[in-house]
Amino acid sequence: MLINKICELLFILIISINLSLAASVKAIDTSKNYKAPIGKYLQIFHEKDGPLNVSAALLAFNNKHFKPSEQKVVSKGLGAQPIWLTFDVIHSGNTSVPRYLQVDNSWLDKLDVYFVRNNSVLETFKTGDSLSFSDRVIDQRFFAFEHFFKPGKTTVLIRAESIDPMVLPLFFMDFKGTQKLSTLENYGYGFLYGIVFALLAYNFILYLALKKTAYLLYSNYLVSFLLLNISYTGHGFQWLWSEYPNWQQPLNPLLMIVCSVSGLAFACVFLSVQALFPTLYRRIVYACYFFIISGIFAAITGQQLILLLLAFSFTLIFSCMMAILGFLSVRKGSQSAKFFLLAAISAIIGAISTALAVWGKIPFNTLSFHAYEIGMVMDAILLAFALAKKIQLNDKEKYLALKLASTDPLTALNNRRAFYDLLEPVWEVSIRNNREVALMMIDIDKFKLLNDSYGHGYGDQALVLVAQMIRDEARISDIVARWGGEEFIVFLPETNLANAINIADRIRQTIAALVMRVEQAETTLTVSLGVAHCTDVNDISLDELISIADKRLYSAKEQGRNCVCSHG
Repeated sequence: MLINKICELLFILIISINLSLAASVKAIDTSKNYKAPIGKYLQIFHEKDGPLNVSAALLAFNNKHFKPSEQKVVSKGLGAQPIWLTFDVIHSGNTSVPRYLQVDNSWLDKLDVYFVRNNSVLETFKTGDSLSFSDRVIDQRFFAFEHFFKPGKTTVLIRAESIDPMVLPLFFMDFKGTQKLSTLENYGYGFLYGIVFALLAYNFILYLALKKTAYLLYSNYLVSFLLLNISYTGHGFQWLWSEYPNWQQPLNPLLMIVCSVSGLAFACVFLSVQALFPTLYRRIVYACYFFIISGIFAAITGQQLILLLLAFSFTLIFSCMMAILGFLSVRKGSQSAKFFLLAAISAIIGAISTALAVWGKIPFNTLSFHAYEIGMVMDAILLAFALAKKIQLNDKEKYLALKLASTDPLTALNNRRAFYDLLEPVWEVSIRNNREVALMMIDIDKFKLLNDSYGHGYGDQALVLVAQMIRDEARISDIVARWGGEEFIVFLPETNLANAINIADRIRQTIAALVMRVEQAETTLTVSLGVAHCTDVNDISLDELISIADKRLYSAKEQGRNCVCSHG
């Protein structure tokens, strides 16, 4: 008797729980605005023994086989069984009112919607991306339906079937609500596409101008992301291939693979992966070939579930690999890789969030669904910064290399090659304007003796000091260079002979006044200078002018050194 009593109480408790759960599902009221998905108002039934027609579904509903939804957005992941959704709509007015039912998802294979009153079907809609876009009753990239609700209670039954991720963000709203939702989405995608198109145009122009492969691959990466986004958001089916529903199913996962391959190709070139990490580079290449070939084979043979698993897996692998490559490059000392790493982290957070949301592993909402797009926008912007940083570093390296190639390493003056390069445009101007010019050759007196007496360290110090004195005494417009050994040369544009001699003598006196300390003793330096002058540069070449200054330098040495010679 006791056992029977306990069983009876348990049975009553179970019935009470079921009744309370059924009662907890409220009906939709046409007088209210529902801005969020109506998942909490739904009841769900999973098909297990084959497809059901609407009569069988109604019978299952009446027999309490439907269970209340626990999600705001129903999300069942990849390869889920077909499901039925139902909810009641109460209209307390006296006349019929139009309301819109919208599923914010563009990749459902089949979607059947039934509006039922008193177990009788009033209106039926059959759609899905397995049908042509022109079959839809409303020109909308998502699945949308309009129904005029009569006074009283109407039951809505929905059957959804899809190999793709079973995600059902269901909205119930009036016309203003649909317009507002559509406007917000259009602004969002306009902003997204605007940023990506601007980055794409800018980097493609840079590629055309600079012929750098990294810019072309980055542009390809942006194009593949745009195509992927246009495809899985339904814009592509609406605008481009609306009469080819067979394309819609395989395109999304194939473009996911293409986008991942494009991103890895850019990363390998931008980060010089082949040179720095040859083994890792080969594995990346093999992985790309594997997923491309496997994806194409799965698409051709109609293995949509396998294709989806390949695409989602590769997307996660790609995101992680981008972060790994960025981290390894930062460890190698790459400055531009820091921006790349931040970009990769943004992309991986977005990709994982969206993948887990559509797989049904985390709650599906606006943020989690659009996390991939947000992450990719951040990724694109940060990668643009990374490219800009790399340009800056490359330009700096080129500048330093050019400077080293044109600068004497000891004295930091121009070398002979730089002297000719700098002088060429100045000489051309002097020819065109018929300007007079001057040039002086300078040589440190008895330099070999200084080296032999005190060592080459002292000689180097003397060269540095003399170079500094010459540079300080020369004018801004003068071109100063180390000619070779202990010789220096100064070109003086638009300078008459008297001024040239004054500058030369000032240099001589400044150096002669210099006192150097060596081995607890003091010593002085002197220089000899030869000055050449020309009133009409059309009558003489630069090499002839240098030769004249060189002869006068030797004349200065023959005259006793520590003097300026401008004649002879």
